Amino acid sequence: MYKDPVEIHNIKQRDGESMEEFVQRYKLECRDQEIGQKQNLKKGSFWNQQRKERKQDRFTLLTKTPKEILALDKGKFKPPPPMTTPVEKRNASKFCEFHGEVGHTTDECMHLKRQIEEMLKAGKLSHLIKELKQNNGKDQTKTAKKEETSG
Repeated sequence: MYKDPVEIHNIKQRDGESMEEFVQRYKLECRDQEIGQKQNLKKGSFWNQQRKERKQDRFTLLTKTPKEILALDKGKFKPPPPMTTPVEKRNASKFCEFHGEVGHTTDECMHLKRQIEEMLKAGKLSHLIKELKQNNGKDQTKTAKKEETSG
């Protein structure tokens, strides 16, 4: 059983208890404390793992919003799993066209974003990926053309 460290500090030798019995009892209490701490650490690290996984939800930069992509390619998406947030706790001013329910906007919808990401990995929707080096690419093309005409 998990004990508070203060409780362990307050363990005293009982009347009629030999020093050996007391030390034995004290060691048992400390061992139980250590086991409890390890179990709590395991629970904590499991929770941290979930947080890490959620943090790793990094999405590809696209030229269109999730809402726009859904409107263009509605038939390509699998139906989303149901929302888990209780109805009374949902934001009624936000509507998700993917779920067809209130609670969050279509652009905030994690289920939609994840499906879009899966489609990108499968080679679909790649025309919507935002090119970060658009300007550099154009400049390089101009430079290459100048070299060709001058040479």
